[in-house]
Amino acid sequence: AGEPTLLVIHPFSARNLRRQPNESVTLHLTEEPKIHDDTVVNLTADAGGYFLIEVYHVEDHDINQNFILTATGSSGVAMAYFRDGPQAANLDQARNGDATSPKNPIDWVNGNAGASNSHYVEGFSIPYRMVVTGLTSGSHYIDIEWDIKHSGANAIDFITTYNRLEPHITQFGHVAEAIDPLFGTGLVSPSVNTLAIPAPLSNTTVGTVGGLSQPLTKFSSLPFQPHTKCVPEFLG
Repeated sequence: AGEPTLLVIHPFSARNLRRQPNESVTLHLTEEPKIHDDTVVNLTADAGGYFLIEVYHVEDHDINQNFILTATGSSGVAMAYFRDGPQAANLDQARNGDATSPKNPIDWVNGNAGASNSHYVEGFSIPYRMVVTGLTSGSHYIDIEWDIKHSGANAIDFITTYNRLEPHITQFGHVAEAIDPLFGTGLVSPSVNTLAIPAPLSNTTVGTVGGLSQPLTKFSSLPFQPHTKCVPEFLG
């Protein structure tokens, strides 16, 4: 399976300024106090009204600088304010041991889960977590991406919440491993936000069972509880 890629959006990126589908947009980036010349970029939003730029390379003297990003298009003007800082992000994947020697609770590791260290079957969700540190007060954004194809083979159809290892005992003869997203973080009873996962936009009926549109049909059939179609955010 292909591995999801999570991209940390820097203060100078603009994905949070959603526009109309295929809208022509002019971006104007300025900083306070002023060190560099302003950056102006003309681009076109994608079919979902999103866009992403990375045209500014952060330097040491940019730490704690204030940035103002203005997006101007036919739908109006939007502005975003950012502050750069020593942010860091660490992406972990869950290993639950092989089927005969399960690890309960699971281990969070930087490496990939494979047959020698994990046991998952079609329909399960491989848990990932990203631990973000060094954030300053204000809004921050993370862009989540994953491969639906990897080396020509089907990979990850869509994302879900992290705790989807059922049915387990009928598959492997033991109960599902516990998944603690806070393990090793030092967070205790943090506040939690849940972010809704949108339905897949790229679908096909070619070669699917019954000619159903996939992966949309499968995603739509997932039960919503407990927050199957949400990404939890733990704040501390």
